[in-house]
Amino acid sequence: KINQIANGRTAGHEGRMVNKTQWENSENHHYIMHQTGTRAIRTTRKSINDWVGKEVCSEKNTIVNVTERGNGASTAHFVALWDHIRNGAIKSNENILFAVQSSGINLGAALYTLDDLPMRVMNWSRMEEHEKTKKAVQR
Repeated sequence: KINQIANGRTAGHEGRMVNKTQWENSENHHYIMHQTGTRAIRTTRKSINDWVGKEVCSEKNTIVNVTERGNGASTAHFVALWDHIRNGAIKSNENILFAVQSSGINLGAALYTLDDLPMRVMNWSRMEEHEKTKKAVQR
């Protein structure tokens, strides 16, 4: 029962945040929820859409990496962000709505527009791969 109440409150809180932005009409936004499980993420996504009255959280823009990474607790949002920057799904100047739901039923949201972090991460990743290749060739 407490989970149903928390899910409803999360949907309302996230829905109000979405309504304050112009992101629902934008192709360059993403939703990163607490990565507790795919069913929980789907349920929250549907609840937010129901609250807003249209689909703003889709399979395409909702980040899910719990199947690859598991429930990373408080680091889940940042691991999801890191993974999806590295796989090219999230780019500089794109928008993120972090939905926070955690044990103890703490709820919250954070809106963030990325600066050049994705570009810096990708540059670092390419340099890291170059160094690995260089070391392998030197052997």
